[in-house]
Amino acid sequence: MNRKYPYQVWLTSISIAPLFLILLVAALGGQGINAGIFFLFLYFVFFGAAFSLPTLFIFYLASKEFVYTSVSDNIKKLLLSFIAIAAMCFTFYIIMGKDAFTTKDDFGITIPASYAVSIMLSAFMYNLRRD
Repeated sequence: MNRKYPYQVWLTSISIAPLFLILLVAALGGQGINAGIFFLFLYFVFFGAAFSLPTLFIFYLASKEFVYTSVSDNIKKLLLSFIAIAAMCFTFYIIMGKDAFTTKDDFGITIPASYAVSIMLSAFMYNLRRD
């Protein structure tokens, strides 16, 4: 097993998701990229890292267990992604309540969706096995 895999996925996902959010906000809001955007990015990365530590722990344990299964690496990555997304949704539910998944306001489902997409992308970017 690639022992760095859970950490690589975690670090990549918490840094890609804020980029998705910032680009989406800039595109929908008609705003340009300015210096405040950089601080918003740092804010999202810092708090994303802090609040996602339990998800990292669950993802790490699951990835250690999946080493012993006989399914393909792509199936393992898909299952690990679903586990991480479920843990991420639970975290958002604890922090924001059911409003985290609403479609009534501008950014309800947008934040969890951007993190879910970044988890899926980053899970498939790295190798589960050592090279």
